[in-house]
Amino acid sequence: MVTVTRGFYDDFDPAIRFRGDWEQDTSFAAADRHTISYSNVPGAEFSIAFEGTALTYVFTKAPNRGIAAITIDGADSGTVDLYSPNVQWQTRLRVCCAGPGRHVAAIRVTDRSNPQSSGRYVDLDSFEVW
Repeated sequence: MVTVTRGFYDDFDPAIRFRGDWEQDTSFAAADRHTISYSNVPGAEFSIAFEGTALTYVFTKAPNRGIAAITIDGADSGTVDLYSPNVQWQTRLRVCCAGPGRHVAAIRVTDRSNPQSSGRYVDLDSFEVW
């Protein structure tokens, strides 16, 4: 796995590793660089290895979104609920504030969603490494 440094990484960047079933789409005008990757298959995940102290996960909140599980360096770092009654493009969540060094962040589709959600999709718009 390639390790990235401080900067911005779009979901189509080859440094991001996808496991499982993912759709990669270039048709959303409001997504950064008009690209977004998404899945609703539990267990599907994406990861990024980075050299830095923090990572920001950029995603879309929407009515059909689910709950994603986050791990940093293999340790559970909680979940994030991507549900919103209205579409919110380029939502940002700082997922870790680690000490300097090499880290691996992974975000996985779970089989859970907000009771108001019509689905359990999880997406990736981009990452920002600090």
